[in-house]
Amino acid sequence: EEMGDAARATLGLALVRQGWLAMCLGRYEDAVRLVERGLAFLEPGSVPALYSLNTLGAVAERTGNYADALRHFTAA
Repeated sequence: EEMGDAARATLGLALVRQGWLAMCLGRYEDAVRLVERGLAFLEPGSVPALYSLNTLGAVAERTGNYADALRHFTAA
């Protein structure tokens, strides 16, 4: 059964927030996996999608991957 738009957005944001929490706990690989999975459910250009890109940028910055951080922050 196909999910409706609201369900997809809710699931996407829940995954992104789990990723943010994983980042705060220093679990960077989990954070990236969760945020990228959540981003796939979100409408491009939406506020939750932009929040996702900022989270990916923060993970990249915390792990010293400044080129990816700049790319994510610029996309957001």
